[in-house]
This record gives sequence, structure tokens and C-alpha cells, in this order.
Amino acid sequence: MTKQLTVLLVAGVVCLVTGQIHPAASPQMSVSETYVYVCSEEADAPYYCDGVYYYGPINYESNYTRHVLANEWPGQAGDEALKTGTIAIRTFGWRELGCGAIDHYYTVGSTQYRVENNLSQAYWLNPYTQAQNPILTKHTNAVNATSTVTMRRGGDYNAACAKYKADCGNPTATGPEENWTLWGVPDPVDSDTSMHLSGMSQNGTHAWELSGYDGAAPLSYRQMLTHYYAQIALSGAPGVYRWTWLDVDTTQTRYGRYYGPKANTPLTMQTGRRYWVPFYIQNTGTMQWNISGTWPEYLSYHWYDSGGANVVIWDGLRSSLGFGLGPAQSTQIQAKVVAPFSPGVYTLKWDMVSEGSFWFSDQGSVSWPTQNVAINVQPSADLVHLPYVKNSSGWISTITIHNNSSSAAEVDVTYMAGGRTDSSFSHVVSAYGTINVTPPVGFFGSAWVAADRDITVSVSPEPEQVFLPLALKDY
Repeated sequence: MTKQLTVLLVAGVVCLVTGQIHPAASPQMSVSETYVYVCSEEADAPYYCDGVYYYGPINYESNYTRHVLANEWPGQAGDEALKTGTIAIRTFGWRELGCGAIDHYYTVGSTQYRVENNLSQAYWLNPYTQAQNPILTKHTNAVNATSTVTMRRGGDYNAACAKYKADCGNPTATGPEENWTLWGVPDPVDSDTSMHLSGMSQNGTHAWELSGYDGAAPLSYRQMLTHYYAQIALSGAPGVYRWTWLDVDTTQTRYGRYYGPKANTPLTMQTGRRYWVPFYIQNTGTMQWNISGTWPEYLSYHWYDSGGANVVIWDGLRSSLGFGLGPAQSTQIQAKVVAPFSPGVYTLKWDMVSEGSFWFSDQGSVSWPTQNVAINVQPSADLVHLPYVKNSSGWISTITIHNNSSSAAEVDVTYMAGGRTDSSFSHVVSAYGTINVTPPVGFFGSAWVAADRDITVSVSPEPEQVFLPLALKDY
């Protein structure tokens, strides 16, 4: 093989080194994970890809990845978008042209180096002058924070086809380059429904991280990557059961043509009342979600105190997905939630659960994000606690609810057992009217009755009483 003369920049000193050009990596030689070279596609520019000289070696993390991130990601991008971009750039640099930036491999001694094509990833904004955007602290922080994170495709766990473009439209398109990874997915944060390109939207990553407005529900970098790239294995994240929300505020665009992510949960609730919350949910994991069988999947929630550290109610109501969801598929549902029974400021954490097995947020040593919403819970017009009601073993409690108001009353009856919100039912009681309700079959526990009017509540038969014998003593 013809020997070539190449230029190496080591610690700012130009050195002449003899090496060999290889069109592909040799399995007999190790490929450097630390250093790469860069070449230019333009024949009349320095460091021409089919020429003699390449720019390098440069450190892949501290130099190459940071420069590409500064050149290619939106200037407004914050921490989560930049982390997303860093991982996509890092992964893309490990694939050949078409799904990556490797133009060819270059050998020095017994080590092969990747030669990254500047046309595929912009190490330089201008290959003739080597002009670059300044590297800011936020770029360095994003690279350092994700230094151990890579994306691997399903099946063989090689580097994923991490294609990305400035804008991809809604929905994105399925890419022919790799059917494991590049699936078309809804991307409602993008208002353009006429464009359909494959891969991840660079501007979309900034839109999904937007916050600072009422109801904002930004995505983390892990949620963004698994939203855009199907069935990937992401180091530092659960590989099987993952989810994200796709709800956005369409009342206005907040970044160019892009909307912002939004939680639809009302920010003010009343004690013990039940609410319906629209949710747009995507399965970003690698396994089918089921609505029946041994461990069906549901959307549920946890109530925490205002600081989000101490649990108030762990097991919330379950909301069905309606039908099974495969990887990358999505659905829109109406989820239900019951407010806590004491006034105050709380943090509501929406979470997916595989019933009887685990919560998505708690999968061993690695957690998955929940949607966290700060809720101000105010007193209901009336709230009654029934410590013991039952509908099992021949004992059927009848709950009688009388409306003391001249207007119809909306009443929510919620059943709690073992700290879990078992079920909740809504009723309308006419002016000065009375209704009787019974707990679900098989239930025994407590009940809360909340209303928007003054009510009177009783239960019969009276709760079972437990009598303890007097202690016998010598007096």
C-alpha cells in the first residue's frame, strides 16, 4: 500500500508523520477511540479527503465533539438540547458516510484513526479558512456530562444511525438507511406538517426543552433521544421500558415555528376531587406495552410534598392506554387523577407502571423521568372521610349522599385501600336530592366523598366494631 505523508497537530506543534490510508478499518488493528482526523470534501480546500494531508490527530471528546456541537446545534440551545446533540454527534462520528461521518480510516504505526468528513459533520464552518463558532462553557459542560453515554441500535448493538437535520417536520419520516432506528414518529412540537424528513430535529431538541411558562413540561435529553431514535440502547438509561409525553401548547409558537412542551394537568385542584387530563404518550422503549395479561401497562401518578422529596400518596389511579403500544408508537388518552385530601402545595409526578411488577421511574439502579407538575390544592366545598366501607364477604356498605344545596352538586367518591387509590367515581346529586352508592365488588378500605356543594354523608350498616376484652388484673 502506498505510503502517504500527513500533517499531525500535537499540542499545537506541527509534525510530519508517515502513515497509510485505508478505505475501511482493518479487524487486525485497533481503532483509536481517543483521537480522530478531519478531512474536507472540497478538492481545492486544505485537508482534501482524497488527498494527502488530514487535520489531526485531535481529541475526539474535548476537541472534535465540542467543535461540531458549537457549529451545528442552535445557539439558543440549553443544557438538555446540547446533551442530546452531543450524544448524537458522538454516535454519528462512529459510523461511515450515509449513517455517519467516517470518510475512511488512516493508519499510523499499528493504530487506525477515523478520518471524519467535514461535509457530514461540521468541524469547520468554512473548510477553506477553518472558521469555527466559539466553544462556550455550556458546550464543554454538555460533552463532559455525557462522556460515557452512547447510542446503540437494537439487534446487534453497534452504533445507531444517529442522523439529524435542522428541521424534520411533523411527523418525521422513516429513513431507508436503517430500519432499526430511523422510524417516522409524531413530532407535534414542530408546527410544520408538510415537511417529513428522517432523523432527529436539531431545532426540535431546543423546543422540547423549553420552560419558563405556565404548564411547561420540558423533556430530558434521554427522552428526546429515545423519542426520535427507535429501539436504541442508551447507556445510563433503562433499555426496555421507557416513555415520554408529546403534549405541546399550540396556542403560540415559542421558538421559530416550534411550540413548547406542556403538561395538561390543571395547576389548581380541590381536595378529593377527580380530574381528567389529556395525555399524548409515546412508547420509547423496546418492548410491547399490553393492556391485559400478567403485567399490563398503565399511566398513573404519585403525590409528593411541595419539594418533591417526600411521598404523600404513592399509588395513584390507573389509566388505561386503550390498546397495546409497540416501540415508537403513541396514543392519546384521558388520564384520571384524584387530588390529595388536605389543602397545600404538592408535586404531582406522572409515571408509567407495569402492574404488579415495577414503575418505569424505579427500575433498579437507573430511573426514568416522570412528568412533574406543581399543584396548588385548595379546600373543596365539602369533604367527608369514611374510615371503613366494604363490599365483600356478605357485607355491603351503602353510602348515602344528600345534597343540602338548591343547586345540583358534583360529587366524587374515592376508595382507598392500603395506601393505594383504588378507584374513583363521579356523581351528580340534584338540588336537595339524595343518592345511594356502594363500593366496588370485593373492596374493603376507606372512602372520601368530595363535593362542590354542602352535603351530608352517612354509611350503613354501621362499620364493623372490634371489641377487646378487659385486661384482668388483681386490684
